[in-house]
Amino acid sequence: MIHVYFTNEFIMFCVHVDDMYIISSTNSEIDKLYQILSESIGEITRKDGNTLSYLGMHIERKNDYITITQPGYVKKILNRAGIQDHELSDTPMSVSKVVTDDNEDMNEAVDKHQYLELIGMLNYLAVLTRPDILYPVSRAAQRCSNPTKSDLLQVKKIFKYINNTQDIGLKFTKDNNFQLRAWVDASHVQYREDSKGHYGYCFSLGDNDSVFYAKSSKMKIVTPAGSAETEYVAMYEAATEIVFLRGLLEELGFEQNDPTILYEDNKSAIAQVLGKGNFHKQKHIMVKYHYTRELIENKVLTPVYCPSEDNVADILTKPTSKGVLEHLRNLMFNPITD
Repeated sequence: MIHVYFTNEFIMFCVHVDDMYIISSTNSEIDKLYQILSESIGEITRKDGNTLSYLGMHIERKNDYITITQPGYVKKILNRAGIQDHELSDTPMSVSKVVTDDNEDMNEAVDKHQYLELIGMLNYLAVLTRPDILYPVSRAAQRCSNPTKSDLLQVKKIFKYINNTQDIGLKFTKDNNFQLRAWVDASHVQYREDSKGHYGYCFSLGDNDSVFYAKSSKMKIVTPAGSAETEYVAMYEAATEIVFLRGLLEELGFEQNDPTILYEDNKSAIAQVLGKGNFHKQKHIMVKYHYTRELIENKVLTPVYCPSEDNVADILTKPTSKGVLEHLRNLMFNPITD
């Protein structure tokens, strides 16, 4: 991301290889930049208007909001994965273990290269416009070294879910205070083989905007003290992103004057990060995870309790039922409506 000022106006543009996406306060500044670039490097292809494509994303401006979707890419990967129109799923991952044909050996290995290709396609979609599939994609990606028929079946379920929800996309409104907000969640002992948890967090910039960035990842350490410690570590991970994003927003001209609200659904973890927890239950925790306390003291962020049923990050840490998924997905995307 590059931020350029001409007099009192500004231009922001993203660069990816030889593609640029440009936003400016006025059209005249874009014309000026186009002229400068044309004179410097020669002929440039220019596209503008209310509907644009960039890196496989479909960006459309409608009245007072902008939507970002990937309809062409979705159709391409569904076709590549061999998913038929009638193959649909309400969720990208089953809450309980998938029931399979007893006569079929689901532990049989499958083509690793094909599996990696499918994961790569899903990950590109998840990172750009479909954060609701980040958790199942994260879990499936952990099987890339030795995928089985059972793993491939799970991947195909994600594709069937995408097939059933092709119209979902991100939405950003015109009237926005650009106040950064964050949601964080963690699931304790999600991995029985090593007793590690899984955490997730996501960010938005306003009351009516979709999440613009999210992450879902397996924890790197074991948290022996229980779910509160798992959430405590997850809050640290989210806090480091908050520091980076606040700095980026300030550089772009959107300084964050108030502490960033960090929504968390574990009251014990909030008490710990406020310094009100039991010392004997925290003395083994690595020093770096107390960084969040310093950020609170410096008014960079403030933790706020949010019940699990409304914590958007919940679907980034575990499989959920159809009802829970739909509710949290609606909060995450702020559904696109005309």
